[in-house]
Amino acid sequence: MNISFGRLALFAGLLGNAAGHSFLFVVLPPLGRRMGFADLQTGALLSLGALALIVSAPVWGIVAEKRGRRPVLLIGFAGVALALALLGLVVALRLDGTIAIVAAFALLLAVRVVQSLTSGGLLPAAQAYMADTTSADRRAGGMGRMAASFGLGSVVGASLAWVFAGVSLPLGFAAVAAFVAVAGLVCWRTLPEPQRAIDAATPAMSRVELRRIWPYLIVTVLGVTTYALLQATTGLRLQDTLGLTPEAAAGRAGATLTATALAMVFAQGFLVGRLGWAPRRLMGVGAAIALAAMLTMALVPGYPALLGALCALGLGLGLLLPGNLAALSLATGAGAQGKVAGINAIGQGLGMVLGPLVGTALYQRDPLAPSLGGAALVAGICLLAAIAAASRKAN
Repeated sequence: MNISFGRLALFAGLLGNAAGHSFLFVVLPPLGRRMGFADLQTGALLSLGALALIVSAPVWGIVAEKRGRRPVLLIGFAGVALALALLGLVVALRLDGTIAIVAAFALLLAVRVVQSLTSGGLLPAAQAYMADTTSADRRAGGMGRMAASFGLGSVVGASLAWVFAGVSLPLGFAAVAAFVAVAGLVCWRTLPEPQRAIDAATPAMSRVELRRIWPYLIVTVLGVTTYALLQATTGLRLQDTLGLTPEAAAGRAGATLTATALAMVFAQGFLVGRLGWAPRRLMGVGAAIALAAMLTMALVPGYPALLGALCALGLGLGLLLPGNLAALSLATGAGAQGKVAGINAIGQGLGMVLGPLVGTALYQRDPLAPSLGGAALVAGICLLAAIAAASRKAN
């Protein structure tokens, strides 16, 4: 009972973490304008906090390898819950005029850094946990379920942005914080430390070979950058093209990105397991769908086309990212899963840094420019997927 219920609590905690991230990325761009921030300041705020993730993730990956997956996960959930509560408090204080713009920016940045430092181990530890508890032939399905928890979290976060836009956005931060705190407490009571597949001290199985995994690491960077780029600019595009207020833009962006995340969850939680494709095939097909979606967003400016293209993008990324994680895991020895997950988290953090900065910078030039930039990134993913497939045949 403890194992199954504990894993359910783990997925719930990962869902809550993703919900908090999605909620922040959806509401902060239009909300930043209301708090007096320039668009580039908001982009920097979203990005600079992720730099701490780049620093902390590989360290946590090593800790997860040496001390276990469970303690890293519990520390991460505690950090996320506390940070989300503090983010909501700072936003509330700025909106009612209690603190100045400079103080609000400094506090939000500080909380984001603390959040990233403490939660940087969530992705490495969770990825290593799934590698420990799934066989090679079920690895893609296991990674798909883990990714689905993040995707569903994006749905929840975007939905909460839509719900709380008309009520109280600081209250939305508090709601997500409470959910993560409860999930973390349940994990503390029920989640066991998994059995390792081998002795982690075995040199051959504990070594990280960059020559085998570098394409998958770059795919992580490009994929996360593309998604973060759109999260950070969709609200701005809707506000400017439809003439919406910041609150209405946050709500519309939340509803739009909810549809995107639902398509991603469907692909991750259902299609990946149902299709039974090899990881590299998932990567190739997913990248092709994502590229078509990005080109549609760039070439067709209307809202219906934007909504349809974002849903197609969610479907493509929902196939691509689990396939990439499974391929990365299978290219790594059983004694180095935590280490390589930590390295992969650097790529995820780098994508979260680059996405908002690149997206808002491109948006200043043209509202359609972020979509063109995203199309170029996904084209790079298609090339890397082909390289990975060719390398596999050569070996």
